[in-house]
Amino acid sequence: MAAPKENFKRVPFWAMGIVFSLVLVSGLALFAPEATPWHVMGPVGSFIQNTIKTDPERVQQLPLRILGIHTLETVIAFFVTLYKGISGAARLKWVLQTFVFGVFSLVPLFMFKPARKLK
Repeated sequence: MAAPKENFKRVPFWAMGIVFSLVLVSGLALFAPEATPWHVMGPVGSFIQNTIKTDPERVQQLPLRILGIHTLETVIAFFVTLYKGISGAARLKWVLQTFVFGVFSLVPLFMFKPARKLK
């Protein structure tokens, strides 16, 4: 008899790269805006540089907004795992992964079909 599959699915590698890039860019915008070569990033860099100059309060509030959004996504992930009957270590993995990777983990959780328990 084969063992049932685990009720957890990891985030794809490309999503980790996107999250790392977003953390890096927002950290540079917050802590080293003058030392960062924004012109290298093309139109995105120009947009970020313009936002830093015209609306610095928005840039300073960015970490709190990101934390709030990820916390909300984590609460949603907890209740989705509860609804789908995922418990134990698999639930903890889903919740922590959703806190770190946000929507890149939440969408696969919505689509995930948990393994059936064998009796």
